[in-house]
Amino acid sequence: MTKATGLAWVGLLWLGLSGRAEGAGPKKVKLAVPDLRTTNGVNADTGVLLADVLAKNIADVRPERLQVITNSMIAGLLGMEKQKALMGCQEDSSCLVEVANNLGVDILVNGSVGKLGSTYLLSATILDPVKAVAEKTFQRTISGTEDKLIFEAKAMGQDIGRHLVETRVRALDEKEKEKAKLAQAAPKAPEKAPEAPKAGFAGAIPGFPYGAYPAPKLDQEAAARYLRAHP
Repeated sequence: MTKATGLAWVGLLWLGLSGRAEGAGPKKVKLAVPDLRTTNGVNADTGVLLADVLAKNIADVRPERLQVITNSMIAGLLGMEKQKALMGCQEDSSCLVEVANNLGVDILVNGSVGKLGSTYLLSATILDPVKAVAEKTFQRTISGTEDKLIFEAKAMGQDIGRHLVETRVRALDEKEKEKAKLAQAAPKAPEKAPEAPKAGFAGAIPGFPYGAYPAPKLDQEAAARYLRAHP
């Protein structure tokens, strides 16, 4: 499967997921969290686990407003081999932006984890696929054993979630408020003027209801006889 085909499949799957998840409530910020890139001897499976920890804790900040998709979700639908083929571009920022655009997400959280001696460096960057720029980077250094990474990933996920609520969710709410104000301020269509009543018996018989029946045709000869008889 080519990368382009893979991205198209993921886009369709994400549209299906987001379509089922969204109801009539407030709009959600949609984001993707690919597996963390691992360096300097950190196991690749650790990057998969930490991405899931990040994603869960981001969404838990405001689950009704933050909607997250992870690599493991895609792998569960497509299979691991196809998932690796279409998401194997973690070091290419333009490719990551392409992934985000094809997924239909507002945000891409791209992270990495590496080790130097006995110290780990955990990093995650919020990428804006529309502007193709890094919006904000979160970093933590962890000394000790690898299991401490989980606790730091939880805390980092919560920090990212709060940041998205304070920025992206708030921006969505402000946009909706502005749309509502514009809708209220928009001039209303003028009411349709009532149609003029049609001529009826009122023209021939005073006091007869207007427009009840069409006016009868006047018999010219009968009218002349009436006038001669009643000078």
